[in-house]
Amino acid sequence: MPNIVWVQDIDPYTFEGGAEFNDRAMIQAGVKRDHDIRIMTPQNADQMPILTTEFVIISNCTSFDRARMA
Repeated sequence: MPNIVWVQDIDPYTFEGGAEFNDRAMIQAGVKRDHDIRIMTPQNADQMPILTTEFVIISNCTSFDRARMA
């Protein structure tokens, strides 16, 4: 079980942009501190254990289907 789920619109390891660069650096810093961090995007939202994780970070997140996430 991941202890952190990082929620955002796109995978910061797939796309290059300012927000992705920042999120990637933050995720890498967390991994260096031995956190198990999983990235949740709209494409893999059904596969993430968001209700059983210890901590959720929401960053650059606007395109999730609100009805499906409720």
